[in-house]
Amino acid sequence: MSLAEIDRSAVLDAMAEFDRLGRHQFLETYGYGPAREYFVVEGGRSYDSKALLGVAHGYVDGQEALRPSEFSGGDRTVGAQLTRLGFRVVRDPDSQASPKDSSGWDLNVGEQIRRVDLHAQYGGSRQDGVSPSARTPNVLIFTDPQSGEQHGYFDSWREDGFFYYTGRGQRGNQTFTSGNLAILNYQQDGRALRLFEGARGIVTYAGRFELAEDQAWVEEIAPETGGGPKRRVIVFRLSPVLESDPAPTKAGGRTEVGRPFRRRDDEKSPAPAQPRSTDPDVVGRGLNAHRRLENLLAESASASGFQPLDPSVDDPAFDVAWTQGARMTVCEVKSITDGNQTGQLRLGLGQVLDYAHTLRRRGSQVHPVLFIERAPAGDHWSTLCKELGVVLAWPESLADVWR
Repeated sequence: MSLAEIDRSAVLDAMAEFDRLGRHQFLETYGYGPAREYFVVEGGRSYDSKALLGVAHGYVDGQEALRPSEFSGGDRTVGAQLTRLGFRVVRDPDSQASPKDSSGWDLNVGEQIRRVDLHAQYGGSRQDGVSPSARTPNVLIFTDPQSGEQHGYFDSWREDGFFYYTGRGQRGNQTFTSGNLAILNYQQDGRALRLFEGARGIVTYAGRFELAEDQAWVEEIAPETGGGPKRRVIVFRLSPVLESDPAPTKAGGRTEVGRPFRRRDDEKSPAPAQPRSTDPDVVGRGLNAHRRLENLLAESASASGFQPLDPSVDDPAFDVAWTQGARMTVCEVKSITDGNQTGQLRLGLGQVLDYAHTLRRRGSQVHPVLFIERAPAGDHWSTLCKELGVVLAWPESLADVWR
């Protein structure tokens, strides 16, 4: 065994494994404790120096990863070798590294954490709704409908499949400064957008998001904090980056789905236009029909004694849902015309099956419903939906939803 056999590419391979597993799993897998003094800093992240070099030994042809007892750490051994290979080694004698810290992102989608602990591990302000970190490559953003709406922040999933997130600033017209600029420039700054539900106390990680490529933001009108005068706000259009679904039994994970349904305005189109959208439910007549159907489903659920639900930010973007004991009904709504029936039904069926699949992986018993504006032409679609375990219904057959 010789540390001199380790080359730079082996260390980079070990770093990639560290990033993939996360710090806690990486150290646990190879039997190392957290470093207390020496760290390698690369690409805005820090790595435990002894563990990194020991695992890198396993990436040398014909060699295995070294156990902690097989070599000594410190500046003269590990530090000298990593420096010789061109890595930056820093000494941090005050560090009390924990299994989850700034060296890598360790939170899973749906996992809960105290906000004070979140910032201790990943940096950023503990107060702001948009919190860029100076010491990790992340912009932490927080959404909370209970507190946000009183400040004119109406964050939600919308019909085009994007999560609309209101920018920073409670008074006056919002501008691209501070946190808003950090969101806009996250890619060129080499950061990730990390969205959390909740503003204080315990928050839930909703996942990594990215700005829409075709239209990253829109300008809308919203009241100032406390119901003050109307002002212009920046609303970012976010889409989730695929990450692992939360395990249904994961400690600290969120088990409930959705939040109380908020009645839709079905009389007019929203301010932002979506000229590139191919979904008729995003603008104009289709949008108003879509929202009337959502309201109808929610009213029917309420009349039957159930609480209609909107999706929380870390839920799949269903239109309406409700629960009955351990069973959840999840609905996708689609407007229908003679010219777009096939496309709308194909789109809606794929969406509701995806929602049901995601929720079942979280441990829910799911009853999927595709609710359309009017009866489809022919029996083909009803037969297909029945074969797939999806209830196909429209206003005149609303009783089918409750069967």
